[in-house]
Amino acid sequence: MTSERAINQVYNLAQRETVRLIDWLRLAAHFLKVRPKFVSIPAEVLRSSGFIYPEPLTFVTTFFVNTHKAETDLGYKTTPQVTWMKNTVHWYRDFYNGPNSMGYENRQKEIEFAQMYQQAISALSDKT
Repeated sequence: MTSERAINQVYNLAQRETVRLIDWLRLAAHFLKVRPKFVSIPAEVLRSSGFIYPEPLTFVTTFFVNTHKAETDLGYKTTPQVTWMKNTVHWYRDFYNGPNSMGYENRQKEIEFAQMYQQAISALSDKT
């Protein structure tokens, strides 16, 4: 950030890849060697059922960050997602000993709700 080109400029600094949340979660699961079970529940259903999450977890707008200006002006380079994700996941698994994420105390309720929702959707599908 000592470049003369950076004076009075604004830059987007982000990873180069654009990844859907489901793919991000699948990649994390891959590095943890677990087989997750995903249940897609509309945000409105979660909210009306009392599951209220802070941003960015409820951020449902799609946007893309363009890092070209930072790459050109500053020589900015990103670490490929596969590399940083593997390192981050293993660090959290092997070394992190801080508090759980905000809201994690509700995890069992989330699992139970997801199971009930999936059963209800399956029952509706069976009737059609």
